[in-house]
Amino acid sequence: MFTTDVIAGLSYFRPGSLQPLYMFELFGLLVALALYNGITLPVSFPLAFYKNLLDLPCDELREIQDGWPDIARSLQSINDGAYEGLDYEFPLEANGLRLSIDKDSLDTIRMQIGHYTSGKSTKIDLQISEMSRIEAASSSSPLANPYHPADQDWPGWEVHAPTIWESEEQTPLTASNVASYTTDYIHWLHTLSVYPQQNAFRKGFHALIPLHHLKLFSPLTLSHTLEGSSTIDLPALRAATKYTHYTPTEPYISTFWSILTRWPSTKQKSLLKFVTAAERWPITGVGSLTFRIEEMAGYSMAGNEGNAEDRMLLPTSSTCFGTLYLPRYKDEETLERKLGIALEFGGEGFGTA
Repeated sequence: MFTTDVIAGLSYFRPGSLQPLYMFELFGLLVALALYNGITLPVSFPLAFYKNLLDLPCDELREIQDGWPDIARSLQSINDGAYEGLDYEFPLEANGLRLSIDKDSLDTIRMQIGHYTSGKSTKIDLQISEMSRIEAASSSSPLANPYHPADQDWPGWEVHAPTIWESEEQTPLTASNVASYTTDYIHWLHTLSVYPQQNAFRKGFHALIPLHHLKLFSPLTLSHTLEGSSTIDLPALRAATKYTHYTPTEPYISTFWSILTRWPSTKQKSLLKFVTAAERWPITGVGSLTFRIEEMAGYSMAGNEGNAEDRMLLPTSSTCFGTLYLPRYKDEETLERKLGIALEFGGEGFGTA
């Protein structure tokens, strides 16, 4: 459903996705539920995602630099004059094919969007401009035949192959049209190339949270509210933690927090997820989290084999109640080792880990 830029680490709708559109609508509803209930999600979307969700224009190079840094640099080079030999066309890589869309096709897509959004049509025509630009990237692709890409239409799209074998003459990029090309490319990148999927997501999202309620947000605040922060405020978490059968000032608990302080942030986030199911720090702060440490009996009841340390249980958790069940180990080394094992092997799943 989504693709992730390997440089930026941000995810966006996958062009030509073969997943049914109701999946995108359902995902939009789930994201809205998370936002409504103040739950941060382990997702990372670019600025364009939130500008589209807020129905704000996104047509400048700086607005796509976070999600598509390579493309932004290439477009900047073109604007700086490196357009010699390039055509006014737009690439599309999907389902094992590398396709090319010309400006006429782009204008046709724009004209059809109103009918598609209103429900007057169920598909948008996608006219591929040149046969010579279609390449089969994989023989296992459902659309691997380079001459018949429309053998299987894509959800929301009706794909039309070129009607002639010869490459049609393309419109070259010049100093007079490079600015409009950049604007068109940006629009193609974040909206036109994924419009059916994006529209389905918005439909699901706005079914719960209408657009006018989102006017309270800027794109950045909406991003922070939904995604939270990747940096954990450990002192704030310690100050807000509640205890059962432990006291916050006893040496054993001080040792616990000392271990967490020297851990890398990735491991700190693993602990937060292990206890609360949240990987990120909510924008509303620690008050939105429940974090409790409860002492538990440390020895396994299963047999008497091995020494006492081998029979010590691992820490467990209940994410529903934000509780870490922590045995009282004999020393700091054992505490850190057992806690590390619990995070490594018990970080996924439902219920106690």
